[in-house]
Amino acid sequence: FSPLLLAVCCGTGSQLLITAVMAILVSVLGVLSPANRGSLLMVLLFFYAINGSVAGYVTARFYRTFKGESWKKATVCTAFGFPG
Repeated sequence: FSPLLLAVCCGTGSQLLITAVMAILVSVLGVLSPANRGSLLMVLLFFYAINGSVAGYVTARFYRTFKGESWKKATVCTAFGFPG
């Protein structure tokens, strides 16, 4: 059981979950036009990049909960461990 790995997985999972929810909400609200083929992909990439900070925050908080010492290492592992 590695607290670092668990924190990294939770942070990345939160990033993916929030990205999916935001993309679904934007699609349901009708902001994306079906005529513009690449708009959904661009929105997904934008939301994924923006939610990278959420992943780092969630990772750091989880790692600190498990008495981790180097939360900076945990956020770097989040950025490079699951790059997308």
